[in-house]
Amino acid sequence: TSYFIEDTSGANNDSENPQVSSGTKDPTYDGTNNGAIAGVTGKFSNAWDFDGSNDYVQISDSVLSGTGDFTMTAWINPDSSSGNDAFISNWIGTGGFEFYTSNGNLKYYVGGVGDVQTSAISNNQWTPVALTRESGTITMYISGASTLTSTAGGTHNIPTSENMRIGCIYDCAEIFDGQIDDVSFWSRSLSSSEISSIHSGSGAEVDTLSDLSNLIAYYDFEQTSTTLENQGNYVAGSTFSTGTIANQIDDPLLTVKSTSLYDG
Repeated sequence: TSYFIEDTSGANNDSENPQVSSGTKDPTYDGTNNGAIAGVTGKFSNAWDFDGSNDYVQISDSVLSGTGDFTMTAWINPDSSSGNDAFISNWIGTGGFEFYTSNGNLKYYVGGVGDVQTSAISNNQWTPVALTRESGTITMYISGASTLTSTAGGTHNIPTSENMRIGCIYDCAEIFDGQIDDVSFWSRSLSSSEISSIHSGSGAEVDTLSDLSNLIAYYDFEQTSTTLENQGNYVAGSTFSTGTIANQIDDPLLTVKSTSLYDG
């Protein structure tokens, strides 16, 4: 069964940002803001701005660990690019991973190997990026397209000895300058079509996917407080408030509440 939601109230008529109205949030992976400016203009409604000096979000436990498959996605909008600018990392100097730009080029680093260069990321422009690991192969995506595959770091054990940071590495020696929006972490490798859907720019949040299994954490950056709330469980098993959702939903985990519901 497929469902489409139509907004008849006009209260939440935003196909790119459907609002979850109830459900159980998992605060385990909530992030603590350390200096980033919340509530700036994002790719989807709000984003957070990182100054490239000492701003970051600390997540209390590493959302990714071990040697298994994973995916991380983000929308980034750099103000400047100089040296290594980490936007997602749990790098501890001897292990972990880092997803970053280096002089404007997208790179990754896993367990001391990787550091593979691919296409350039433009400043002052929102760009969706993703990194997946599946059966020992790491793939990077820019704007929905696979730009690189590599086995470097493909079997490395990602430790939990260093907390995850959004905006810089563990000591902020490599730090991002710009805005970040819509970050997600998964304990499976998303397919190329799923990455393309998230990166499409039209209803491009993770709740457009039909399979939300293994979604560990999802951050929409809509908060304006000191806490970056994990929406992962909230999205994967919740009810939605009245609003327009542009995409078809085939996920049996989702219970939809709307003023108008069509069973297709």
